[in-house]
Amino acid sequence: MKRGTFHGRVILADRSFLLTLFLASCFFFGALLGNRVAGMEEVYRSAELQEFLSSFLMLVRSGQLEPASFGAALFSYFKYPILVFGLSFLTIGIFFIPIVTFYQGFMFSFAVSAFLYTAGEHGLVLALLLFGLRCIVVLPCYFWLASSGMALAVGPGSGSKARPVDERARSDAVWRFIFCSLILFAGAAFEHLVLAGVLSAVC
Repeated sequence: MKRGTFHGRVILADRSFLLTLFLASCFFFGALLGNRVAGMEEVYRSAELQEFLSSFLMLVRSGQLEPASFGAALFSYFKYPILVFGLSFLTIGIFFIPIVTFYQGFMFSFAVSAFLYTAGEHGLVLALLLFGLRCIVVLPCYFWLASSGMALAVGPGSGSKARPVDERARSDAVWRFIFCSLILFAGAAFEHLVLAGVLSAVC
């Protein structure tokens, strides 16, 4: 391996670590805001949310809950990872990847907190079943893609010597996304096939 290429890869690795910490803080503050919003009385006591959860629990307890379509499960698993993967090849990814991360933290936390605040004794169980597997599968893939994507969007540096490193980083990003896609696909398939039955059995 050429020294310049090796040095460039080390720089990208260092950036990825620091950017992971930065993105984790974006996710954390988004999650904190999501929890605060879900905890507002006018939100968790709203008629729309109460009606939705009542209907959902009724379907679960009666065993009539139909699994979401496989397409919907795929969308839920892929929407954020594929977005940051696309942004990693654009300069604007430097700005939009943190925004997407903050928004994802907000939405995850809001959804989980809404169940905890409104579903009573079943709230924790429902939150774990509905979002536990998704978080375990999606978040590691997302942060891996997002941190390396931001490093790629920033670029290893200027000048002709940086060009081979940039090309190798782009190739690595594609293979990284393919690997994550296999994991995300498996998670979505498992949720599609199993989740409805588990909810009916537990609740």
